[in-house]
Amino acid sequence: MSILSIKSLVQRIMFIILGPIYGWITNAYSLSSAMMVASGMLIVFGGLMLFKARQSGALSV
Repeated sequence: MSILSIKSLVQRIMFIILGPIYGWITNAYSLSSAMMVASGMLIVFGGLMLFKARQSGALSV
């Protein structure tokens, strides 16, 4: 498998997992609430990934 096919597989799995959650939040609350949850998750997980990358030496900044 190539890196691009693994990336695509991970994206599809994440959509399968997170799609129904965002749909439920949209139905129960509103679209803006679902977008706030999505952006919060992006900030948290993105921050964790940056922290881990910096800790491992992958980032020289």
